[in-house]
Amino acid sequence: MSIKKKLTISNIAMILIPVVFFLVIFQISTTILNTYKQNPPNEIRNANALMDMAGAGDKIDATIKFCSKLESQGAYIKLMKDDQVVYLSKDFDVQKQAKGNDVEKLNNVKQLIFSNEKGSEIYSRGLRENHLITLDILSDKPVAPEMTRKDFEEEAELFRTLLIGLFLLTVVIIAITNGMLTTFISRSILTPLGILHEGTNQIKQGNLDHQVVYDKQDEFGMVCADFEEMRRRLKESVLEQQRYEESRKELIAGISHDLGTPLTTIKGYVSGILDGVANTPEKTEMYLRTINSTADSMRRMVDNLFLFSKLDINSIPFYFDQVNLIDYFKSYCQEIKNDLHKREMDLIFTTECRQALVMLDVMQFERAVFNILDNSVKYKKAGQGTITISIKEQEECFWISFQDDGRGVAQEDVGKIFDIFYRTDRVRGETDKGSGLGLAIVHQIVSFHKGKVWAKSELGKGLQIVISLPKAEGLKAV
Repeated sequence: MSIKKKLTISNIAMILIPVVFFLVIFQISTTILNTYKQNPPNEIRNANALMDMAGAGDKIDATIKFCSKLESQGAYIKLMKDDQVVYLSKDFDVQKQAKGNDVEKLNNVKQLIFSNEKGSEIYSRGLRENHLITLDILSDKPVAPEMTRKDFEEEAELFRTLLIGLFLLTVVIIAITNGMLTTFISRSILTPLGILHEGTNQIKQGNLDHQVVYDKQDEFGMVCADFEEMRRRLKESVLEQQRYEESRKELIAGISHDLGTPLTTIKGYVSGILDGVANTPEKTEMYLRTINSTADSMRRMVDNLFLFSKLDINSIPFYFDQVNLIDYFKSYCQEIKNDLHKREMDLIFTTECRQALVMLDVMQFERAVFNILDNSVKYKKAGQGTITISIKEQEECFWISFQDDGRGVAQEDVGKIFDIFYRTDRVRGETDKGSGLGLAIVHQIVSFHKGKVWAKSELGKGLQIVISLPKAEGLKAV
């Protein structure tokens, strides 16, 4: 069923239900009034009987006796015939003042009842046998709590007239309200539907930049917000896929380039041996060593490419343990210090932290550290170089800094050094420097540790690589 049909049905029901409800109330009210007229309460019957007796000139004794009977039941009575007091109860004025009803000021009142939690008062005034009889009966007992009846004979018709007027007024108000609500509800539904319809058409046509904007705080607002979030994520997914495709293209281009150069070298030296250019044992040995060295370089590049691909598709498991970075780097630096020294690189480790607990996959993290140190060695300046490892504590993490004094990277290229196959255009052909995958692997490994890595550098002033690792949960709670 369409929303328009639902609205139409609800609008019809909005009129019919109040009308039926009103008719039921009207019928019930009429029935109550008729019942009251036919069977008034005992208090009203007693009051009417007492006034009839007071109007008859020969029933004065019976009148006083009847008043005494009612008085014995807790009533306070003031009965007057014309201007003469026929019966007045003791403390009547006190009770009258306590009730607080000044009915004598009302003109042309035939009968009136006040009743609440304090008690009740029945005031009657009328002609009996050409005598004006006035009766006021007070009682501590309510006749009909929270309800007032006044001149039922005359008020019944007025009540019906008021009900009919109220009914007609209610119908008019409902009709006006219904029209206003229909317009409002239709707009509140059709407007966001139109926005959503336009959004879906734009996405169907491939336009993911069209925003779905609907700022009302209602159900449609939530739907539009979810739709906008879906559009944004879809756009990010498409852009991510495009970046992925560009990355794949760069990967293929990089592999082709970086494998092409050493393969050409190997082919050249093999041809030199086959063609007899290497005509001495020494020259042949040099050619073979070059071929072997180039093959080793290619093998390392293939190994890095294989590792990068496995990291990229999340096929390498990570096993995390709580590790103290201070102890880890002290041990690691002690092991690798001599090897780096042979490659003309001094290693220094410094920290002011007493403890630096993180969750670490030691084997994978060691690959990242090795790649950073290896990168510093490959791009160091001539002569003895230095790389300093330091650890600083931050509020939620630890920063591990690797600062070397090598050739550095131009400011505009710093943000690219973690891209695959990046070695800057000036050294693109230096395949002996590495595959260009080392720092890209560092970035992936750090990401699996829920950390971040970035670099700072100026050309000719060394390179600083910083790894941020979150603190272990146990240390955060201390």
